[in-house]
Amino acid sequence: MLALYAGDGLAETYPAVGVFEMVPARGENAEVEARPTYIMTDARLSGPTVFSGLQLVDKTIEVVCCFEVKQATPLSLPEEIDKQPNDLHFGAVLKGIKGYRYIYRAQPVARQRWNRAMQSLMRELRGASDGYPFSLGVIAATFDKPSIPQTFEAGGYKTRYSYRYSDDEERLIHTFVQDKRKVEFSEDTYLGASH
Repeated sequence: MLALYAGDGLAETYPAVGVFEMVPARGENAEVEARPTYIMTDARLSGPTVFSGLQLVDKTIEVVCCFEVKQATPLSLPEEIDKQPNDLHFGAVLKGIKGYRYIYRAQPVARQRWNRAMQSLMRELRGASDGYPFSLGVIAATFDKPSIPQTFEAGGYKTRYSYRYSDDEERLIHTFVQDKRKVEFSEDTYLGASH
């Protein structure tokens, strides 16, 4: 069994799925001053929840462990955008993400819990000075292996994760199929979305 934890703080039966977003915010001098991190999901969380990042490589998912939502009170998108009045790009990135119903502040779990993929990602993002956002598909589950099949079990349900670009290549679309339930999230690629 791969799934060790399936987000017991959830109001829905399926483990919550969504996207992790790190969005650089520039100050008055046009330098990146902050990198707020969010998890955007279709599920309302009822308590602290841990999410694994899913990085698809060929037909295998590299697990990026992990990100946590400590405060399960959803944020207001307009209020988050208003916190960065000097950076119109910040608001455009957040407004360009579609398919979610709730937005939460997220952060990496304690460093001792990071797996190799998370360590590598944190090193890469720490040194980044550009203004490009970074995103990953996420699921409210943790896993005991560094990589899992593209179709895997979490919370008692089979889940398949994939991503694709829209026909015009202007949107990156994250797709989760949990048994017969299909959930999609999308974001603008021209704003620098990663996967």
